[in-house]
Amino acid sequence: MPVLLCASVAAAEAQRCDNGVVATVDVPPPLAARICNAADAALSLYEACDLSLSGPVVITVTDRIEPSCFGVFHCGEARIELLTPDAMGEALRDESVFAHVPPERFFDSVVVHELTHALYDQVECPFPSCMATAEYMAYSYQIESLTPEDRAPIMAAEGADKHVPRDMINPFIVMMAPDRFASAAWRHLQQRDDICAWRQGIMSGTILFDHETP
Repeated sequence: MPVLLCASVAAAEAQRCDNGVVATVDVPPPLAARICNAADAALSLYEACDLSLSGPVVITVTDRIEPSCFGVFHCGEARIELLTPDAMGEALRDESVFAHVPPERFFDSVVVHELTHALYDQVECPFPSCMATAEYMAYSYQIESLTPEDRAPIMAAEGADKHVPRDMINPFIVMMAPDRFASAAWRHLQQRDDICAWRQGIMSGTILFDHETP
């Protein structure tokens, strides 16, 4: 389980973003501004498909998250913990699908990733877990939020032009090979005839990649 912050949000110093959806708590002003800008970008991506994130979502930053993650969304709490940009840079592996992305832009993309978990948390999951569907949304929006320059190596990777079968989007790959899953999620989405209709189907609960556990 992720380490929870001991200080209550009410007792901490909060800075609300101008978008009215996201607030940062005990975050240095320059980094808080960066988070707000990344949140604005995420909200714009959602709005492009007529999707909306209800707030407020509270974001904090830390030097360490257990288990090892760049960020974590606490389901049902509208709360996100992120590693600092420096900590993310140190944790990013050379073989990662995101290894070529400059640290600050990678940080921005993780903000989008975790906010997308907040977006999908608005959908009722009919199973004990909808991990594959949630991560599909989060990774696809994360990659979409990258600059064309940063996205190009992912689009040009070996096998990127191959058909991605639906059964490749599953929780086992999420846990065992998250970078492979991220690339597959993005490529699978790009192979849909109507990307917005597909995302709307996910948000309506009619499209799921998860199944009842036997």
